[in-house]
Amino acid sequence: MNIKGFGRVCAFAMLCGIMITYPLFVNAQEQQKDTAKDSKSSTQQVQEAMKDPDSRTLRSDNYLNRFRAVESVEWLMKENLERIYLLKVITTNFDNADWRKAYNEIYAQYRDGLHNYYQRKVITSSIILGVDPMAIGNTSSEEILKKYPGNKNNRSAISDLLKDVAMKYRQDTNEMLDTCAKAVLIVSLNKLTRYDPDKNKQLLDNMMRLRVAYGEMDSAYEAAVDHKYMYSIYHYRVAKSYAITIMNDLISDKMARDDIQDPEEKKMYDEIIQKKNSFDLATHIADNQNKVKDKK
Repeated sequence: MNIKGFGRVCAFAMLCGIMITYPLFVNAQEQQKDTAKDSKSSTQQVQEAMKDPDSRTLRSDNYLNRFRAVESVEWLMKENLERIYLLKVITTNFDNADWRKAYNEIYAQYRDGLHNYYQRKVITSSIILGVDPMAIGNTSSEEILKKYPGNKNNRSAISDLLKDVAMKYRQDTNEMLDTCAKAVLIVSLNKLTRYDPDKNKQLLDNMMRLRVAYGEMDSAYEAAVDHKYMYSIYHYRVAKSYAITIMNDLISDKMARDDIQDPEEKKMYDEIIQKKNSFDLATHIADNQNKVKDKK
């Protein structure tokens, strides 16, 4: 075989070798790519599992956390629900106070907490509803709460809205009691009160009610200072109940006609009658009983 023929044979052999080994090389590269992709996917799944405190891959690691979370979430479900019902009554009765949006957000967040609880994601549920993450040994609360307004849990959101409500109640109650105090003063200076035992007793009863009402205002303020806004609202409601009783007893058109004779006193008395009429007492009465006012 001459050199030229030998070269052709070698070239043919090399071509055959390339044709045989190239698919194997390509397959090896594809397998490497698939292996790298699977490894990346597996790593991503592990990272996502680490973000989920209720992930099944962590069940053996967070048994005690789950145990503590179950106790916390069951307590929070009851406590938050009581406050949400209170807010439902208040936002419905005073629908012009611009609290509805915040209430709807609180309601939706509470619903999410319950949804996670029934799916047995108790750690996630407890963080949403308001447990301190460090109390159950979890630090992923920011990731869980970032979809809620202000990154707040349900209990904190409820507390913030109750604080706004308590401030409005304080303002309303102060105005009511101020009107009552003016009525008590006018009736005290009226000459008929001096000589009529029944009217004098009526005055003394209402003076005592006014004292008790202002005592409830003090208790409401102290509860607010201690961040117990729900109890602060209850105290304001009691104070408003006394104020409404005083106004109904001492401020009326009948008393203006029959008992108030002095022109100056009559002018002041007419002003407090107008002030009393400016309060929506029917709504306040229903709200004091923790009921929604019947629109009918």
